[in-house]
Amino acid sequence: MVRSKVRTPARVLAAAMAVLMVLCTMPFTAFAAVTLSASNVEEWPTVTSDGPVYYGQQMTAFTLEGGKVVYNGEVVSGHFEWQSPTGRIIAGTNFAPVKFVSEDSAYTGFTDRKNVQVTINQTKPIIEEQPIAANKIPSGEKLSACNLTGGKAVNPYNTAEPNLAKATWEWVNPDQVVTESGEYEAQLVLPTAASAKNYDTTEAVCRVAVEVEGQVTIIPETEITTAPTVSLNGVNTFTYTPGRKIGDLELVGGQVTVSGTEEVVSGKFEFDEYYAGLELTAGTKNIPVHFVLDNPDAYKPPADVTVQFEVAKADIVVKEAPTFTYVYSNRTLRDLGTVGAEIQSGVVEPSTVKWDFVGKTGLSSDASDPLAKQVLDAGTYQVTARATVSNGSFNTGFFPVNVVIKADETKTFPMKVALEGNDLHIKADTTYGGYGGKGTVTYSVNDTVVAQNADPKAEVVYAIPESGDYTVKAEYTPAENDNYIYKSATQTVKAVLPRTVTVNGGSGSGNYKPGDTVKVEFDQASLKKYYEFKGWKITNAEGETVDVGVSDLTQTSISFTMPDEDVT
Repeated sequence: MVRSKVRTPARVLAAAMAVLMVLCTMPFTAFAAVTLSASNVEEWPTVTSDGPVYYGQQMTAFTLEGGKVVYNGEVVSGHFEWQSPTGRIIAGTNFAPVKFVSEDSAYTGFTDRKNVQVTINQTKPIIEEQPIAANKIPSGEKLSACNLTGGKAVNPYNTAEPNLAKATWEWVNPDQVVTESGEYEAQLVLPTAASAKNYDTTEAVCRVAVEVEGQVTIIPETEITTAPTVSLNGVNTFTYTPGRKIGDLELVGGQVTVSGTEEVVSGKFEFDEYYAGLELTAGTKNIPVHFVLDNPDAYKPPADVTVQFEVAKADIVVKEAPTFTYVYSNRTLRDLGTVGAEIQSGVVEPSTVKWDFVGKTGLSSDASDPLAKQVLDAGTYQVTARATVSNGSFNTGFFPVNVVIKADETKTFPMKVALEGNDLHIKADTTYGGYGGKGTVTYSVNDTVVAQNADPKAEVVYAIPESGDYTVKAEYTPAENDNYIYKSATQTVKAVLPRTVTVNGGSGSGNYKPGDTVKVEFDQASLKKYYEFKGWKITNAEGETVDVGVSDLTQTSISFTMPDEDVT
């Protein structure tokens, strides 16, 4: 207390309300996108293909499936794709560059070259033009005396591949002594050892006619006058069947004659070994066919012919519907697809089906089911989904699937505590991204329950009895089918209540926080006749003198720093 040294004993007492200052951290929205990296990958995508992939094929021959990118415990919406879909990789097992494309503008994707591997098989070159002998040789000379010229081999997947353009031809048996005209085997030779690793040239062999001087041998040329047709068990219409090869088909009919005559040449039509081993996928097929002579020494083989036929797409078959389990995220199935879903695949043929909730038009505004355009609460639903197969050999299908939405158990209850005056105001933060549950909450302050099973959106007011630290705890009780099961939240608030200054014989009485500046002035009019002002005496509630740091208490006007107790 502060008391003027006058001879009047009167005292004046004043009380005031407390004033609170609280720093409250509010949520904000950041606009700078988070840059992701390979360290955010929880699951790398798997690589699949419709069959072996050969050198020269583009990266689009492979399909990237799945993968999971996580940031701060949350799955980032997006997908993996090849960094260069039209690129090509050398034969062997190699790492392939991929990139993650975020579908959430809050994140920036990344590229990686060290975690996804692909296997590229050697390609068998296709001989488009055979080499020819550049000169005649005398009987008795070695075959190497005959030079080879021309010839053209191509990569069936990349006809512009430069190494084959630089390839040369060599005799298989250059030291063979030639005594008569005829056909001799020549083989394709790649320009470098590195380029040779990309090709299987075991079948890149052809027979080249060599003319030996002093002997004339005329071999009749032949031509295909009627091309064969394609059949399978007597049927000439086909529907895609997984695992079926082109070589499983039959070539029926067809005719070869000696050029310029009606003489029929015996033999049979066959698919080239390379094409025979390819899977019979859906679509329009143009497959080269060659004729195998029964007497290859008597005739020249005819040029290949191309047969064309159609293969219809197959239907997807769902024997047991799959189940997709999501954690509630306030997003629609149309937006989510299967990202973040735990999938029980059910029984579906083929097993490579991909699911989403895109509608028949494929537009962003279209969905496969009205429910897919709604934000579904926690629960179990049956929703029509779209099924596709990436190899292009199946019709798109729409089938009912099971969808389970589980409550989000990762978030802490969004409690908001504000100190106003001597009261704590407690409730859930209902701003965007805040409280979204359906249950109740129990609040306690310093382990004393102040509200039990309360509505989180309703405000609870707790009166603070004195200065000090107050720890507020919120314990959430979820409702049935609640979208959130919040973790308990705590927040500590430091409350500082104001102190009272009572001035007798002057001005300056009032409520002040500890640390505030207090100015006291003596009221000369209050001094009685024959009395004089001697100075100030400052005491606390117990009547003890308080040192407030004023060196000269005889001044009629003094200022001091408010201590953390009431003074007079």
